[in-house]
Amino acid sequence: MWANRHGDVLNSDYLDCASGPHLDLQWRALKNIPAATVACYNASGHIFVSTLNAPTEDAGCLWCFNGDGQVLWHSGTRVRASLTSPAVTQSGSVVVADGTHVFHWAANGELLWQVPFAHETSGVMIAPQGQIVVLGIDGVLAVFDAAQGAQLHTLQLDSVPMAQGVWHAHMRGRAAEGMRARLQQRGVDASYVDTAIRRFLGIGVAAKNVPALHPHSGRIFIAAAGQTPDAGILCGIDVATMGRAFKVAMGPGCDTSPALSFDLTQVFCADQGGRITSHATGDGRVLWQTPLPGTSSASPNPTPDGRLYISIKSDVVCLSATGEILWTSELKKQTGADVQINSVLCVNQQFIYCVAAVGQASAAQWFAASAHVLLTLDRLTGQIASHTAVPHESVCTLSMWPDGSLLVPSKPFLYEAQGDEFFGLAKYRVSAETFLQSGLSQLTAAVQCAR
Repeated sequence: MWANRHGDVLNSDYLDCASGPHLDLQWRALKNIPAATVACYNASGHIFVSTLNAPTEDAGCLWCFNGDGQVLWHSGTRVRASLTSPAVTQSGSVVVADGTHVFHWAANGELLWQVPFAHETSGVMIAPQGQIVVLGIDGVLAVFDAAQGAQLHTLQLDSVPMAQGVWHAHMRGRAAEGMRARLQQRGVDASYVDTAIRRFLGIGVAAKNVPALHPHSGRIFIAAAGQTPDAGILCGIDVATMGRAFKVAMGPGCDTSPALSFDLTQVFCADQGGRITSHATGDGRVLWQTPLPGTSSASPNPTPDGRLYISIKSDVVCLSATGEILWTSELKKQTGADVQINSVLCVNQQFIYCVAAVGQASAAQWFAASAHVLLTLDRLTGQIASHTAVPHESVCTLSMWPDGSLLVPSKPFLYEAQGDEFFGLAKYRVSAETFLQSGLSQLTAAVQCAR
């Protein structure tokens, strides 16, 4: 099961399955309702996704679907608009934090409990012993008992909320103006618009990402803002005691979630200075550090063979276990157009999946998208193996089913969507057809047609 925002508690976004490169749309749901973040599922195949608004109210909801995309239940107006993903427990129930409360629902929609937690939330995790761990963007970390919701521990990170965020002032102003218009156009609760913008730009945020979690010891790894805009910190905290195992310096920014290696000896962090660093999970010491050809706001993606993948907004970079860059996908050269990767990467044995906008980049305005695509890249070479047209933009995190199918949530407000109608959730399954035309030539033709 997918225990938090990413594919597993390591934040690896890796699923040990093999599948074909071609994906076909199986179903779409949540017409004109933006999904907040990722869609999670439990062992019974129930799909959970939180949304930024409901069909008839301006409040958020938690939705539950079956594997065929049919609505089983939703929470009504109980959960306000939230950018925090659900977390699935070992028993298949689901937990959501919305900035005012923590909620725990059974898989059948019964509300088991709700408790106050007045901290805008960055991430929800399920510890190995079943406790619920919630991280606020203000750096407050809390642990709850899963059975009754009793708050067991609380800790304030030694972090300073970023006063200005990591963007330059003119970009923050322009970005905020454009985002405000798009959020309001999409029906997001007006009281939540400013909060969403501050979170996206990193203004007043101490911890913006979902931590990685050691699956045996329960140690949590959190990237947080440092004392100045040019510095960050990486914290290792043990859930059982809330003891600080280590706190070490890292590069600026707290956008990117840490990820653990599969042998659990390394924790990888990317910073807004354009570097990726490997730290020892025991004491946080730096093992290696590599400059990237761009900055990243997405979690690194380790795989069992020691390779490491990360998106840098316009490309995918592959590194070795020792931090050597093996290849860069050069998507602009492959497609003949500018590319913006809008999702965290999702990886299996053979392929890398991501959602991207294809169009033209300009320093004078927002990226102008002419098409949105679900890309499949060869995991060993970075070459485009296939693409599937997406009818509107998606700026969320993908999740993968054991058969290789992908759940693609959408909240179109960063770039112009293709038309007014959109769907907040779609499932793409591995195609049974044989394609005679290569994925690259298909994508090139689509770009030329869009122009």
